[in-house]
Amino acid sequence: MFCKIALMSLLTTCCLLNGSVKPALSQSVSPELASPKLASPELASPELASPELASPELASPELASPELASPEPNRINSFPTIPLITPELERTLSSSAKVLFAVVRYDGKLIRSFGASSSQKTDGTQGYYQVIFGRNVTSCAYTATLGRTDSQGVDPPGFITVVGRFNNKNGVFISTHNKIGTLADRSFHLVVTCPN
Repeated sequence: MFCKIALMSLLTTCCLLNGSVKPALSQSVSPELASPKLASPELASPELASPELASPELASPELASPELASPEPNRINSFPTIPLITPELERTLSSSAKVLFAVVRYDGKLIRSFGASSSQKTDGTQGYYQVIFGRNVTSCAYTATLGRTDSQGVDPPGFITVVGRFNNKNGVFISTHNKIGTLADRSFHLVVTCPN
């Protein structure tokens, strides 16, 4: 199609230069376009009208293919959505996973819990606690945060660490610290998540 338009444009230019158009059109052509140089024989060269311009390859069906005509989707941000947890896996996890927790006051008293059997301060040292659960928790994950045991006020900032209890498969050991890192008695919340 482009070749046909280019050829028609070239023929129109030649006709304008040769004066074979209506006077109204020829009057609108500037003197520069009517220059003998522009009407030179090279413009009417047989190469410009060669059969290659009408080649069947140029008009092949591939060029009119719907794939070429359809806009290509923007693939820069088109990442496939792959769920990390499939619905089947989620059902399996929710039916088999076990979440235990304990809310422990600064003096070691167990305020509320799920699956915990006891809590206490240990080793006669400020900031050391243990929580004992009613099952083996060695294959579980422990998460702890400082926080009040009631619903009023805000606990001051500080630090907390957690690890499985040495020589007790059902226990978790917790240490609490003030904001400068010194061991201190602090209330905390402990969550233990087990695979089954």
